[in-house]
Amino acid sequence: MPCCWGLAKDLAAATAQAELTLSSGRAAEAFARMVAGLGGPRDVLAAGGSAMAIAPVQRDLLAPGDGFIAATDTRALGLAVVALGGGRQRAADAVDPRVGFSHIRPLGQWVRAGEPLLRVHAAGVDAAEAAMRSAAAAITIGPSAPPPLALIDRIMLA
Repeated sequence: MPCCWGLAKDLAAATAQAELTLSSGRAAEAFARMVAGLGGPRDVLAAGGSAMAIAPVQRDLLAPGDGFIAATDTRALGLAVVALGGGRQRAADAVDPRVGFSHIRPLGQWVRAGEPLLRVHAAGVDAAEAAMRSAAAAITIGPSAPPPLALIDRIMLA
C-alpha cells in the first residue's frame, strides 16, 4: 500500500517501485540484514539459501481426506513454530533457524487423502510430532473452497 502511505503517487508508481526494489536486490539485502539481526547467517540467500542449516527431522503432514483447504488458523501455525524454537517467547530467547514449516498448501486448494499439506522441520522427533498435531488442528479440510478474500477489507484513516 505504498500509494496509501504517501510513498508513491499512485498504484502504477507503487508497482514500479516494488519491481525496482526486488530486481535491484535491495529487498534481498534488507531480508538478509533482518535474518542476521535475529542471529541467522548474513549470507542466508547465498547459493540458493544453502547457507541455512537444515533441521535433522523433517516430516510431511498428510491430508486426512479429500477436500479443499477450507480454513487455516495462521496464528496457531505461528505458535507451533515458536514451540519448535523458531520464534521467541521472550526477547532473550534464542531462535533455531532450522525449524519451522515449509511447502504449505494454500487456502482453497483441493487435496487428496495422503497428499502433503505442509512439511515440518524440527530439531527432534518429539518436537516434530507435537508440531504435526498442532498443524493438523490448525488446517481444516472441507467439501467446498472458501470464498475468495478481499485483498483489502477496508481503509481506515485517522
